[in-house]
Amino acid sequence: MGQHVFMLVPPDRFQEEEQTLAQVATGKRVNHFDTVRLNANGARISVAVTVSPIKDEAGNIIAASTIARDITNQKETARALLESEGRVRSALEAAELGTWNVVDPETMELRSDKRFREIFGSHTDDDLDFDTALGTIHPDDQRRVQDAVDAAINADNPVPYEIEYRVVWPDDSVHWVFAKGQSRFESIDGVRRLVSFDGTVMDITEQRALQEELREAVARLSEADRRKDEFLATLAHELRNPLAPIRTGLDALRLSGDDSDARERILQMMVGQAEHVVHLIDDLLDVSRITRGKMQLRRRRVDLAAIVRKAIEATESIIVNAGHELTVKLPEDAVYLHADPTRLLQILSNLLNNAGRYTEPSGHIWLTVHAGNEEVVISVRDNGKGIPAGLETRIFELFEQASRSQDEEFQPGLGIGLTLVKNLVEMHGGSIEARSDGIGKGSTFTVRLPKEDPPVHETSDRTPARQASALRVLVVDDNKEAAETLAMLIEMFGNDVCTAYDGEQAYTLAAEFLPDVVFMDIGMPKVNGYEAVRNIRAEPWAEHMKLVALTGWGQVEEKRRTKDAGFDAHLVKPADSKVIKDLLAKYSASR
Repeated sequence: MGQHVFMLVPPDRFQEEEQTLAQVATGKRVNHFDTVRLNANGARISVAVTVSPIKDEAGNIIAASTIARDITNQKETARALLESEGRVRSALEAAELGTWNVVDPETMELRSDKRFREIFGSHTDDDLDFDTALGTIHPDDQRRVQDAVDAAINADNPVPYEIEYRVVWPDDSVHWVFAKGQSRFESIDGVRRLVSFDGTVMDITEQRALQEELREAVARLSEADRRKDEFLATLAHELRNPLAPIRTGLDALRLSGDDSDARERILQMMVGQAEHVVHLIDDLLDVSRITRGKMQLRRRRVDLAAIVRKAIEATESIIVNAGHELTVKLPEDAVYLHADPTRLLQILSNLLNNAGRYTEPSGHIWLTVHAGNEEVVISVRDNGKGIPAGLETRIFELFEQASRSQDEEFQPGLGIGLTLVKNLVEMHGGSIEARSDGIGKGSTFTVRLPKEDPPVHETSDRTPARQASALRVLVVDDNKEAAETLAMLIEMFGNDVCTAYDGEQAYTLAAEFLPDVVFMDIGMPKVNGYEAVRNIRAEPWAEHMKLVALTGWGQVEEKRRTKDAGFDAHLVKPADSKVIKDLLAKYSASR
């Protein structure tokens, strides 16, 4: 062992070298010992060293032979490969991907990593064989997966392996998996054969759930859009129905001459049709208030029998004109509810109206009230057209009635009445359900309301109307026809009236005419109603003047805004003539 040999050994490897030589001194050969040497330039290189003892004829070790092979490149390659595999493994773990590899195409022997086994519901360290993995797949997907594998390993025409399927875990839970694989082939003597088939799997259960939720949301939006379109078409139809006879009635009035009977019949018809339009608009506004949480109930102690009578009166024309027979059954004893009388009347009127509308002429309608210990059950039944199968619960959804039935005999309504009823019933702490045996077999709507009798001060349902004595009234509206029609009505009540058509003119006439009461439209060009009222209120001559807002907006915030602006009252267009008459009587009495 020459001195120059040790010169090639780095100082930090001396001890390692001495240990190797000590083994050789015992007669042992050291094969492929990986270590480090210094080359002629002093650079460290990796070498594989084989050291063998040299013996004399007597068998004594007299020297050692050393064969060193430079393996620096192999070491670097192995290190790079290890680092690459580490990065790949980190990426797979970050992506929560599992890997698999068919190591024997003949036996389909499968190798897999821990994540693969977890995805397939196995928590052991043992590899899953191919048949076990396939058996874990949902029975409805197994054939599809097997076909995809067969197509991917077909040497003649391989198809890319990319598939989604379900696996069933031992606890019977179902999980979705996305798998992607690649086949490698080689040709031997002109014959192509499979070398390996490997790939990755990913648990996509959450993604599938999100996709399903998204699909359902899209379907709901599409359905809502369809309902909206049909609702708008139906609304246009419902509005044209009463507007057509009103327009015809106006033409007939021009031609009626002095025929007072004809004029009275025409006017009565037009009043009825106008009330129908107002009813439609009121329902729309009520639904809007409910959906925005703006509707408030004004509850008090209510005699249910009195509300039933009013509901019958309100729907009498529909029932009588169709020739229906109405049977009403009420408890012998009075039944009281803690309810909003206006909204309770709205519930019953809508249900009776619905029954009358969807029952063939000369049909039968039953209204029954049963009072239990804790609740009151109100039933409205008819022998009319009935409800299509499957629509009993959906019929209360907004615009659902606007959906076209497959049965042409079933003509849907506007689709807001029953939605309004359901919401009002639930606001009272009750419930409603619809039942029907199908088309042509009638329907029954059952309302359940809590029976309460709290010690609330009872007030009369009606405020007696008082005939107004002559007042000076200014009517302001940029719609000339609306202003003149209202002025005509107020004159018929025995008052002195003048009209203005914008806010500036209103201020000028108010200063000259000095009215007792001003009916002021809000939305006007130039100077709107709010500005006009502020200008009038600033004058000393308006100190005792009563200002009434007349607008199409009836929300609570709008009423608060008109009050803050200086108005004494707020009426929603079109205002009922009785309401106007009672208001004028009130102002007359307070003078």
